[in-house]
Amino acid sequence: MKPTSSPLTPEVAVESPEIAGEDELERLRYENEKLQKINRVLMRRVEMGWGNHSDAYQSFEDAAMLADKVKERTYRLQQTLHRLEESNQQLELARRETEKSQIQAEQDRQRLRDAIESISDAFALFDADRKMVMVNSRCAEFWQQHNITYELGKTSFQEITAASLVLVDHKAKAQKKVGVYPDPIAQTIFKLRDGTWIQMQERKTNDNCLVVVYTDITNIKLAEEVRYETAM
Repeated sequence: MKPTSSPLTPEVAVESPEIAGEDELERLRYENEKLQKINRVLMRRVEMGWGNHSDAYQSFEDAAMLADKVKERTYRLQQTLHRLEESNQQLELARRETEKSQIQAEQDRQRLRDAIESISDAFALFDADRKMVMVNSRCAEFWQQHNITYELGKTSFQEITAASLVLVDHKAKAQKKVGVYPDPIAQTIFKLRDGTWIQMQERKTNDNCLVVVYTDITNIKLAEEVRYETAM
């Protein structure tokens, strides 16, 4: 079940490092400009000889102290700029890597879709939770033809199997065989009510997904029956 947010729980906005760095940069710029302006005013007072000598000397000292502060602020401003630049570079690198991974993943999915569409059998892929994640057009057409509904990401293998039972001719004996390592394929052969014979093969993948392939073997079964009748 998808978790829902409670109205009693406040949502906390998380400020990104990039925004925080820009705010700090703007603050330092403002303070630096303010100190430089004060420093220029004091230096003009000294140069113009306002007041007595002690006032002029005090103004000179104040100007010198402010100059040191301006220097310190400028250094901090440069450091912040450097950190912001590094942060932007890292964010850009992460964005490019993410895009590259997404493109690669989509290419892999497309290759898989092309591969399952190229086979003549009906193909279905279920994830580790046995939820259907992919089918080819032949499988989709078969289920639609027999009014079996499904939804990718939701319909389970058990649900599809249960829905398919009404199509099976239970008078004909089903055949089941389970392979062993290194080819652990479960194979079931059964007959549908319309006379079609189906071979269903199930195989687990390394990541515990389930591949199911449905093959129409009606012609093979009919040929077997002809040989059997001829031999009699």
